[in-house]
Amino acid sequence: NETLAKDEIDNLFSPKAFCNVKKYTTDGESSCVDFSRDAEINKTRGLSEDTITDNLIIKGNNLLALHSLKKEFEGKIKLIYIDVPFNTGNDGFAYNDNFNHSSWLTFMKNRLEVAKDLLRDDGCIFVQCDDNEQAYLKVLMDEVFGEINFINCIAVRSSTPSGLKTTHREKTIIKTKDYILVFSKKTSSLKLKPQYIKKEKWDTHYNSFFYENEMCNKKLVDVMIENNLLDVCATINDININDKKHRAFYLKYADCIYRTAPEMPQEQKKRSMINKDKIICYVDGDGKNQYALNGNRFSFLSQTIKPVLVGTNIENDISNLLCDFWGDIDFQNTQNQGGVDFGNAKKPEQLLYRIIDMASSPSDIILDYHLGSGTTAAVAHKMNRQYIGVEQMDYIETISCERLKKVIEGEQGGISKSVNWQGGGSFVYMELAEKNEKAMELISACNSYDELISLFTTLSEKYFLHYNVRVKDFTNKVSKEDEFKNLSLEKQKEMFCRMLDLNQLYINFADRNDKDSGLSENDIKATEDFYKSLKDGE
Repeated sequence: NETLAKDEIDNLFSPKAFCNVKKYTTDGESSCVDFSRDAEINKTRGLSEDTITDNLIIKGNNLLALHSLKKEFEGKIKLIYIDVPFNTGNDGFAYNDNFNHSSWLTFMKNRLEVAKDLLRDDGCIFVQCDDNEQAYLKVLMDEVFGEINFINCIAVRSSTPSGLKTTHREKTIIKTKDYILVFSKKTSSLKLKPQYIKKEKWDTHYNSFFYENEMCNKKLVDVMIENNLLDVCATINDININDKKHRAFYLKYADCIYRTAPEMPQEQKKRSMINKDKIICYVDGDGKNQYALNGNRFSFLSQTIKPVLVGTNIENDISNLLCDFWGDIDFQNTQNQGGVDFGNAKKPEQLLYRIIDMASSPSDIILDYHLGSGTTAAVAHKMNRQYIGVEQMDYIETISCERLKKVIEGEQGGISKSVNWQGGGSFVYMELAEKNEKAMELISACNSYDELISLFTTLSEKYFLHYNVRVKDFTNKVSKEDEFKNLSLEKQKEMFCRMLDLNQLYINFADRNDKDSGLSENDIKATEDFYKSLKDGE
């Protein structure tokens, strides 16, 4: 965290130049200097016709990337999902996941504020975290998005009580869940698609079978006995929803199997009561036939048949409405999804399928600015959503992009078979053009005091130091004093980083043509095409 003056912040957050822009399709990799802007797609989603319609994967600091995206995508993103650093200090992956509470919350606040600007009025954000920060994050998001726009906090079963964690069972209550905080941009505009989960056992209230042509009914158990699906002495409790033959039967006859319900128009209820023990038929407000017996309406099983996630498959089955506890998704066997290895931090494709299906429609724009292994982008690609992913770590090329290339080739892991994914599509990879960010990386790579000192000349000649740094004094005096030499290597690196001008981490759009920018002709062309609406100096 650094405290910056207003003019410094404006400079820090000004649009950045891009470099190393490449497009990946089924034909492979090619250089890219202009972006696709499909007017027809933009018309269908109510966006300006010149909005970029390419899928984008951006390497660089996500705060600065978000501010750069504002020029093109402000008010255009339908859904944001982020799996944030949990602030545990011991995660086995490459996030800088070790902040104190205040630093972590500042880190989050700066990004959430610009993320809100990117959302459409009918958009929403899903933020996954755990108990280390969930309570603090909820209060922060109330401030950023407004308490009125809080939708819910979803509890997700993300692990099982097994392994080393159970050794502490006498000292604590073992953690097996994560949280997903959900906020809308404007609750009055939000519309979510309800999600459903398969019932665990047969609902015994569905115990009757209706023969519409004969206007008569039978006990469901008797019909199943007649079809050799149950033994003669069976009861309604013997129907097994996991039995393939039972499932095939109730799905085929879902419009015949029913339970009774008291809710029905009073006029028809009286008519049904008068015609005791006789099935009556009436037409509802939607023009559909409804049936009743002794003042109770028939509620057919077909009304509960919905698409549900079963493992990695999406099937039609009897269901319950999914609410704020998601305990059905397997987090333990994701290591091979997407054909890339990302340790224990990779989120299941089924989780992202559910979120994307709930909160977006085909061709909507999805954003994940903590991209990690690329699960959000991979699932959005398979579901025909436009996506933007941002990641600063070097594995964006070896893991995230490699995963998306496999998606284009038609990989069949995760949700691929469920959505009939056959491959295709494209994405554009681009990097924020580094300046002092490269210097930060060089400092981080030093393994000793001597390496740091030898690097200082390069830093002072090729990069931008803070205006308060006295290069000669540091070289001839400070660096040789025992007080500095006796600091830990990490403290020495921290001092080196503080000597850099943080406003110059990346090259600004306005500086793209400077002779010392290091940008190629193609970099400049791609940058100018991305920011078509900008002029020099903006």
